[in-house]
Order: sequence, then C-alpha cells, then structure tokens
Amino acid sequence: MGVLRDALGGNCKTVMIACVWPDVSHVEETVSTCRFASRVRTLTTNAVINESKDPNVLVRKYEVGPTCMLDTCRQ
Repeated sequence: MGVLRDALGGNCKTVMIACVWPDVSHVEETVSTCRFASRVRTLTTNAVINESKDPNVLVRKYEVGPTCMLDTCRQ
C-alpha cells in the first residue's frame, strides 16, 4: 500500500470506486477488491499550496513594471 500512497493522495480529493461482481466464480476478486477499497479508505492526505521555488518564476512574480513604480512614487 505504501507504493500507491503518493498516487492516491496528494492535493486533491480521491474517489475509490470498487466494482464487484455478485457471482460465485468471482468471489476471490470481489473480496480482494473490497479489501483494497477498505485500505484506500484509511489513507489521509495533507493538502498544501503548490509554490514554485524556481528563482526565475519568483522574479517574474515580484517584478514591478516602470508604470507601477511611477504610480507609487506619485502617491
């Protein structure tokens, strides 16, 4: 289950749909699917805001154009 933790969690809501078949010939697969769905239900996630640590992105984010600087100086 540790392998799928990152794939099933993250910054989003995850929905698990378990498809089962009520036939005797599929009992093993149905039980296995139900066990897996139960284990997935116990996963908890902590959503965090995705922020870029790339210096180029940060520079563009905080870059101030000359017109904005002039408006600030006039106030």
